Amino acid sequence: ASKIPGLKVNRPQGAFYLFPEVSAYIGKSTPEGKKLESSSDIAMYLLEKGHVATVDGGAFGMEGYIRLSYATSDDNLREAMRRIAETLATLK
Repeated sequence: ASKIPGLKVNRPQGAFYLFPEVSAYIGKSTPEGKKLESSSDIAMYLLEKGHVATVDGGAFGMEGYIRLSYATSDDNLREAMRRIAETLATLK
């Protein structure tokens, strides 16, 4: 995840979650012209276009972040990161 431009990733402090900062993508637009105005919009875009389920950080008082669970296999994590990188790269 740390290799995805604009995505800032914290070191997990326990549990099975990462909270990457996605604020660099707030204000960007999808290829269809929809402006992403919140981390909720980004989480929804990742779900709809990248088929990766994340949770809006706003639900945890962390607007500008998304929550990712890493309680899965390494192969699933690599595929999710590939999809996230590919999907975020479509924003302009």
